[in-house]
Amino acid sequence: GSAPGPTIQATEGDRIRIVFENHLPEPTGIHWHGLELPIEMDGVPGIGQDLVQPGGRFTYEFPLHQNGTFFYHPHMAMQEMVGMLGGFIIHPKTAYTPVVDRDFLIALQEYSVLPNNTIPNSMSMEYNWLTFNGKAGPASTPLVIRQGERVRIRIINLGMDHHPIHLHGFTFWETGREGARQPEAIWPRGNTALVGVAQARDIEFVADRAGDWMFHCHLPHHMMNQMASPRAQNRLDVVISAGNTGACVAASQYFMRRLPGVVRPGICVTVPTFSGPIVLIDVGANIEPKPSHLA
Repeated sequence: GSAPGPTIQATEGDRIRIVFENHLPEPTGIHWHGLELPIEMDGVPGIGQDLVQPGGRFTYEFPLHQNGTFFYHPHMAMQEMVGMLGGFIIHPKTAYTPVVDRDFLIALQEYSVLPNNTIPNSMSMEYNWLTFNGKAGPASTPLVIRQGERVRIRIINLGMDHHPIHLHGFTFWETGREGARQPEAIWPRGNTALVGVAQARDIEFVADRAGDWMFHCHLPHHMMNQMASPRAQNRLDVVISAGNTGACVAASQYFMRRLPGVVRPGICVTVPTFSGPIVLIDVGANIEPKPSHLA
């Protein structure tokens, strides 16, 4: 498979049949995001259909009376966050005007991949890999356009964050949203389109200037892939403050016995917990011998 999945293209008025086979080790289904169709084809397990079990098959079949930019994904949230998404383009019976020379689709996805891990953490609330069509810059595929061509870029977003997508060097028209092309009289002009979670945006522009132009999310952290805090998330810094070396070593050995593999010898150790402040633990102080008259 791939992330994102293959883009499905059809024409307004078509009747389509999609045979879905589940090769996952867990149940799932496919939801057709934004399409107006019968409830039994909507792809929500437990409501319109039964779960498609591992190794199982389900046939989706329905007519298409809309046109525009849509997408598909499972209605199992954790599966969405490991990349299960694909575009679904329905071309109009009569071509849009003005006609474009290039038509691209970009799927925005994000993953939480911690150091030394190869499997995304689908339960994370913070994401450090943000991708265009499954690739993070500079590995993302460039959009190659001839000077003077009119270009359409369809952007779909299924992640935990909204994305202000910015185009350098040109001003575009926002011509469509999830569900429908917009009337030309209300096309807004701009160079940044906010693509919200579970939304689609179509933008069009004339590439009248040559060059290598950037196209990116303008949230500063989203321009820095492989972000990682120097302190592990959900951990508590425990600073051992001892009045003498012996007390400090004894405390370190205590934590090392209680948390093998987590604590290393030294003054500062880390202990797993659900909060993140710094805790000062006094494990001893310099104790002077009591004067003989106080004994």
